[in-house]
Amino acid sequence: LDYGRHTAYDFIAIPVDGSQAIHVDVRALDENENALTFPVPFVNIEISEYARLHSEVALPSASDADASPLSVDKYRILSGNVSNAFVFAVQLI
Repeated sequence: LDYGRHTAYDFIAIPVDGSQAIHVDVRALDENENALTFPVPFVNIEISEYARLHSEVALPSASDADASPLSVDKYRILSGNVSNAFVFAVQLI
């Protein structure tokens, strides 16, 4: 399976013993063989302590060789503020 070529496969499986055929739906997961790259190595973002929960903040666009050119990246904080550095997860939407 290659997520970059096909993300889904649908077929009918017909057992050789003559029992009932079934529909098979396979969804390939992207294993992200390539790391994200950012245009700058460091970004300093200041967010007000009064910012509403789930507020959105603009970040530089990252490029991902595994994603389609028109994909949109969405980031979320995975863990707490350890050494003043949040850990982000990327979700393609």
